[in-house]
Amino acid sequence: MTLSMHGRRRGFSMLELVVVLVVMGLAGSVAMTSIGRTLAASKIDRTAGVIVAEIHKARSLAGRVRTPMIFTVNGSGRRIRIIEHGTGTVHSDIRFNSSSELGVQRLHDGGDTQVTIFPNGLADGTLAISIRENGHRRQITMTRAGQVRVTTPTS
Repeated sequence: MTLSMHGRRRGFSMLELVVVLVVMGLAGSVAMTSIGRTLAASKIDRTAGVIVAEIHKARSLAGRVRTPMIFTVNGSGRRIRIIEHGTGTVHSDIRFNSSSELGVQRLHDGGDTQVTIFPNGLADGTLAISIRENGHRRQITMTRAGQVRVTTPTS
């Protein structure tokens, strides 16, 4: 660099620019990793919320139309459905595959499950749905009395 009449340099040296760019790159990569984890956790929580809402919807429909509703979970197809017992009318059909906004890597470890929800709010069995996405997991359980809980498995 050229020295001015007072002996001062103008601008930055190439080394100073490289150091600043390296520091900015490291800070950016740390921030992106943190943002990615936060987005994955948010996605799994949003998906769990949708599943819980669908369980409540099935209970509400059963009471409103006074007909049992069948809540099905298809683990391999990553899909949940609400089907009216007797008529076979599909009231809800949601997919959680990669093309969906609510896509998860894994939905329900236990294969296919089906629970009938009666108009009085009781079910013929319990329900347990596991969902996973990028290391984040949630467990959604429903009792025969219709109580629904979302938990984070510890293992």
